[in-house]
Amino acid sequence: MTIKDVEQQLGVPRATIRFYEREKLISPIRGSNGYRDYSADDVSRLKEIILLRKIGLSVNDVEDILDGARTLTEVLEENINKLQTQMEEINGAIVLTKKIQNDSLDTNRLDIDKYWNILEDEERISRSEERRVGKECRS
Repeated sequence: MTIKDVEQQLGVPRATIRFYEREKLISPIRGSNGYRDYSADDVSRLKEIILLRKIGLSVNDVEDILDGARTLTEVLEENINKLQTQMEEINGAIVLTKKIQNDSLDTNRLDIDKYWNILEDEERISRSEERRVGKECRS
């Protein structure tokens, strides 16, 4: 299968396919004409790589899974924790954004010190909560 065929089948640009090849995550054979010849196994592996990347895993995480350096379960658990942290940060940003929006409706100005203090307070609370949970997990 040519790179164009793989591109069309998976809906990813050839640059992405070549990137994973450069990272040695896939290794298509070269035909006598010098062109890459992607096997069904190469396409299947690309699907796996793309799926894992779409759920937020790094290239290093994917490589570790494919090489057997770490288990899928271990990497997925780390990813869930990372995604939950990101969700908490995004939710905090949404709450603060709405507060700023509601408070600033009349003035069209931002009280930097007020919101900076709110941000610092929220981050302090978050760090305290992380330390508390960490201690509970170690106990």
